[in-house]
Amino acid sequence: MSALHSLRRSAVAAIIVATIFGGAQSADAITTTMVEPSTTGAGINTETNTNNYHRVVLPDDLRLARPLVVLLPGTNSPPANYDDFTFRAAELGYPAVNLRYLNAFTVASVCQQSMDPDCFWQIRGEIVFGAGVPDPQGVPYASAGASVDAANSIVGRLVALIDFLAVSDPNWNRFLIDDPTSQYIAAHRGPVRGDTRKLILTGHSQGGGHAALWAMRAPVDRVVMLSSPDDTGLFGTASWAKSTSATALDHFYGLRNFNDGALGRNVFQVWNDMGGGGVGFGDITSTVDVGDGSGNPNGSRRLLITIELGSDSNNHASTATDGRYLPGAPTAWTYLLCGQVLTD
Repeated sequence: MSALHSLRRSAVAAIIVATIFGGAQSADAITTTMVEPSTTGAGINTETNTNNYHRVVLPDDLRLARPLVVLLPGTNSPPANYDDFTFRAAELGYPAVNLRYLNAFTVASVCQQSMDPDCFWQIRGEIVFGAGVPDPQGVPYASAGASVDAANSIVGRLVALIDFLAVSDPNWNRFLIDDPTSQYIAAHRGPVRGDTRKLILTGHSQGGGHAALWAMRAPVDRVVMLSSPDDTGLFGTASWAKSTSATALDHFYGLRNFNDGALGRNVFQVWNDMGGGGVGFGDITSTVDVGDGSGNPNGSRRLLITIELGSDSNNHASTATDGRYLPGAPTAWTYLLCGQVLTD
């Protein structure tokens, strides 16, 4: 049994949610629903393995005006690998989605030896928004390292999933905005875009880079980067990471292992360069050692796990992956999601 699933799911969660939102809630009512992606909209690829289904994790009342936590998995990782993180989010009162997207493209292998500082920007942009689809600032993307259309992009799949869920619960509609110019066509609502100000974008490894890029291009409630992004190459830090951010830099939060090795040795550099002022900006940019994740973050936006687990892979997974994260990681997740230090 994982560290998180061994936690009490009723009294503890009610106390946590009451502390943050001022109202009691029983986590016994948390539900997880799996949704096969192609059932949500036209043109979306079919998945046959249930581990690759979207996972929707809900506290007892979606009507309450709380942001939607969107978790983007790492390279070749299925949504099933991050169930504990989104369950923690639901314990805190947030609706949450583990989103299945096209993550077989190894972003680093495409760009780390490139001389083009826009290489990461182009491939991530295509995966997030779709090839040739203008982002919220009007910039389209195309990369030889990916092949993702609007329907199968991260944004396209999320919009389709929300529209699908809104059929049975119209409260999901609050995460969508009608937009006749949008290239994302919801099956039931037509052309729409996501209301990004109501999203907490979260990702591990490759997924954390996508979450960060999306937040650089559109204002979001919060960004949580787990062992990511590591977008550096012969050109230094990728150009997208140094560009002006649409989301305030003090709304970016990160957790990494001090020894990610080849899987994340330059994450600290990207955090320093992000948005021109660095993750956190101002007086909250210092990195804080939180041990196994349970240490006090002291208000920082940059948290560092300092437990060595014997390999780059294990260290990289220690921040997020089910069955591999450290026992203290859920404490860090709570702070990253809600900005408060809470104990169980």
